[in-house]
Amino acid sequence: MNYKISHPDKIVKCTIDLPSSKSISNRVLIINSLTGNKLKIQNLSSANDTIYLQNALKKNGIIDIGHAGTALRFLTSYLSIQEGKISILKGSDRIHNRPIIDLVEALISL
Repeated sequence: MNYKISHPDKIVKCTIDLPSSKSISNRVLIINSLTGNKLKIQNLSSANDTIYLQNALKKNGIIDIGHAGTALRFLTSYLSIQEGKISILKGSDRIHNRPIIDLVEALISL
């Protein structure tokens, strides 16, 4: 499933119906936050990962992501571009054992 939406004036007004999967919901939440929360989002996944990510995007400081591996990866990248804000991601013991060093090193090099 591929979607491309464009307009010569760079202003797009439309409705897109996407499945409420965890994967799509988490990506939509990040895109919405990056665009200043301008999207009207409905039918988000009720998965714990999505709920943790949704709550985390409203916070600064210490952010608990529980077991949410997708939230860990997305937030590590997202928070790295938030100028002037310091955040600490924490979670379950399982989360602290996730292999994200390659992601962190790539972000540091950028």
